Amino acid sequence: MPFDRVVLIFNPNSTGDAPGRAEELSKALHDLDPGLRVEMQPTQYAGHARLLAAQAAEAGTDAEAGAAEASGPLAGTGAAEAAKAEAGADSGADAEAGADAEAGADAEAGADAEATRAHASADPADSAPATTAPAFGDPGSGGAHRRPLIVSVSGDGGYNEVVNGIMDAGNPDAVAAVVAAGNANDHHRVTDPRPLPEAVAAEEVRPMDLLRMTVQSRGKQLVRYAHSYIGIGLTPVVAVELEKGTKGSLRELVTVARSFGEFRPLRIELEDGRRLPVDSLVFSNIPQMAKVLKLSENGDPEDGEFEVTLTAHEPRWRVLTKAAKAATTGLGPQPAYTEFRFRVLKAAPLQIDGEVMEVEAGDEILVEIAAGALATLR
Repeated sequence: MPFDRVVLIFNPNSTGDAPGRAEELSKALHDLDPGLRVEMQPTQYAGHARLLAAQAAEAGTDAEAGAAEASGPLAGTGAAEAAKAEAGADSGADAEAGADAEAGADAEAGADAEATRAHASADPADSAPATTAPAFGDPGSGGAHRRPLIVSVSGDGGYNEVVNGIMDAGNPDAVAAVVAAGNANDHHRVTDPRPLPEAVAAEEVRPMDLLRMTVQSRGKQLVRYAHSYIGIGLTPVVAVELEKGTKGSLRELVTVARSFGEFRPLRIELEDGRRLPVDSLVFSNIPQMAKVLKLSENGDPEDGEFEVTLTAHEPRWRVLTKAAKAATTGLGPQPAYTEFRFRVLKAAPLQIDGEVMEVEAGDEILVEIAAGALATLR
């Protein structure tokens, strides 16, 4: 086995029975190799998955050795502290300002505008209860663990947190995987990985591209990674409304129709200085999103490029026609880029892998490909 341990990160309140899926995986992996260490890591607050992933990827000792330190196994390390600060800001800003409701972020992602942009200084993660990590296999004597497999048992939003935590840690030996336990599960459905125990046995680790988004705002810089897509315009507005309402096929259709009726175009400025109103601007690492929308024919998370689907503002009936085409035959090939710059001219929601944050008027955004940045097991 190439992994010294497997860490299963899941939301105990997931709508997709993540705890049950994680328990099944833990037992299956134990059956596969009784000596393989498997840790169950439930999240306890919004943004916690990012911190847990950073700890798992960066830790130099096992969970028991780290637990002996009052402040945790990664105290004082830059990556873990950065993830912890952002996770704490997510939770603190949500409690103080209630901005999640306005930005449409759900409890799993905790990606409200102020928290995601780390404008809040509170760090309630310091007072969060310590996570106990029950494990199969011999925990060892505190030796180094540098080849972890970190599995997000979640939907796209939970996997986004895990991916960002791994990138925070900067350990190129850390390997990521996702097991579907959410609503849309776009990344899992499109990449169609083999069952996790089978993938672990096959030991086939493959590099995957990520989207890296840099937002320059009021002298501050925010960097976030996406495994599947980043969207601004109509797509995050729909996501906001879906999070406010109840999920389910018929209800989701009603929500989408209402969002179309209420949407006003977004104005952006391109790198060449042109300003234009847009209905939707999506950067995609995979060819599909939102369960049914086929954005492109050429999306591949291993090709070193991302696709850009830009829909300039047009009459409402044409937007609906294009949406219907995306949900049926697809939009066809889309232009591919390695980087794309633009500036938003008014505040707007922006979605990253289905989770929503807010950007402000004047923010400059750079989306670029991070080719082969994430080691994955698929």
